[in-house]
Amino acid sequence: NLPYAKRVIIDSKMSYTHYDDYFNATSLEEKQDSLKKLVLSIKEHMKGLSEKNYQFLEKLESPDLVLMFIPIESVFSLALEADPSLFEEAWKRSIIIVSPANLLAILRTIESLWKVERQSRNTQRIADEGAALYDKFVDFVKDLDNVGKHLKNTSDHFEKSMQKLTHGRGNLVKKV
Repeated sequence: NLPYAKRVIIDSKMSYTHYDDYFNATSLEEKQDSLKKLVLSIKEHMKGLSEKNYQFLEKLESPDLVLMFIPIESVFSLALEADPSLFEEAWKRSIIIVSPANLLAILRTIESLWKVERQSRNTQRIADEGAALYDKFVDFVKDLDNVGKHLKNTSDHFEKSMQKLTHGRGNLVKKV
């Protein structure tokens, strides 16, 4: 759980038996076989994780990705050294592989992106409110302009009526 009701899915359920096998191997062939199995295990976990679509659960407020946490730094390093394409393969599946060394940095980056997105949304809302206020103001000025025209028209009619009543040779006051 992160601030502003945001959430990030962090998956850390992995088997490390092939890692143990790698270090307990007595021959180079066993080591290489265990390393291949470790990388394959990570790839299989990525595949299964991407098929779960955690990031699309309703009302989760999560980014469109999942963090696959490998809590043992040496497993992380060994796997990436054996297969540098793991990062790219994970990214294609909307997964970011993280270790203890980079987990906090990635979470802070995600939080910063959300902050920028929230500020952008607020900026858009302010712009929308400003546009609506401007439209109201323009309508108000048009209404005042119409009131002014009507007042002028009324004033003109008043002047003409007063002319007939009080001015000139045939005015009504003299005739009465």
